[in-house]
Amino acid sequence: MLGQDTQAPRVATPRFQILALSGGGFRGLYTTKVLAKLEQRAKKPLADIFDLIAGTSVGSIIASGLALKIPADEIAHSFETHGKCIFKPPFLGFVRQWISAKYAQDPLRNSIIKILGAENVSVSLNEIDAPLLITAVSQTLAETVPMASRGFASIKASNQLLLDAILSSSAAPGYFPPHTVGNEVFVDGGLVANAPELVAVTQALSMTAADIKNLHVLSIGTVGNRKNDQHRHPGSPGIVKWMMSRGLFQLTLSAQERMAVEQCSSLLDDRYCRLDQVPTDEQSRFLGLDIANDSACKILTSLAEDTVNSALQNDRFRIDGFLSHNTTRSVETLRTSTKTASS
Repeated sequence: MLGQDTQAPRVATPRFQILALSGGGFRGLYTTKVLAKLEQRAKKPLADIFDLIAGTSVGSIIASGLALKIPADEIAHSFETHGKCIFKPPFLGFVRQWISAKYAQDPLRNSIIKILGAENVSVSLNEIDAPLLITAVSQTLAETVPMASRGFASIKASNQLLLDAILSSSAAPGYFPPHTVGNEVFVDGGLVANAPELVAVTQALSMTAADIKNLHVLSIGTVGNRKNDQHRHPGSPGIVKWMMSRGLFQLTLSAQERMAVEQCSSLLDDRYCRLDQVPTDEQSRFLGLDIANDSACKILTSLAEDTVNSALQNDRFRIDGFLSHNTTRSVETLRTSTKTASS
């Protein structure tokens, strides 16, 4: 709650759970659908299950909604409804992307406000008692910037408004313009932490009394990885081919995400659980960071259902272990407004 003293250390318990949500543009709809099914199975808000919720880019939008205790199915519905507005094909889009970002920021800003609520995104992270972590990159300082809430970092929390933190984390180069806060310019956290679990683990170890042996991470992707031949040898590409035909930014996201998944899996062993899906070649034709249409919605929803069904069939014990956990927090989760876009 606003004004509540959270400087006193929290009492640690043997198990500390992290929920890590990857970036991926409109493919984040897949993430929301998976989360909705998990929350339905848990029969309580995911914010009451995880001791830290971390997100990058679209994952930061979803993570913020969960931390604010907006039901996951409401986030999914709102994202499906308003997410298409973010990536509405711009006038002269092909020409525009040669001289500026392909999409304007205003539709993204407006959609975030509609999905999370105007009052919610207008508060500073140092006023939020839910344990939330958002990753961005400072273009000004050329460094990774973990933006943490008061409920996680106490007096070390970021003073950024929640809306600014999300816009900073979502400023995908080439897609959206960089986001300026004060004298600092930020770009998409996916450049270094599209899968934010390693950042979250590092921050948890430095900010809390958690022991790495007791850290458990549930990571959810955005069906960004495809078949191994998706990046065929391009010959000797120039700048234009790398930036346009080869999708350098998307390649960076995919490579970074795989590295984070492999390293976290090696670090935590069976305490790390990754839920993601590899779409078929045919499905991949209809999926992308900025492909937001009915075909994409249908495929992403189907992939989410397959993911959860497979996880419960093959790894039910571990999934239920995550969903039966109670957080170690002694503070109430902030929810400044119960009004969401779907209400």
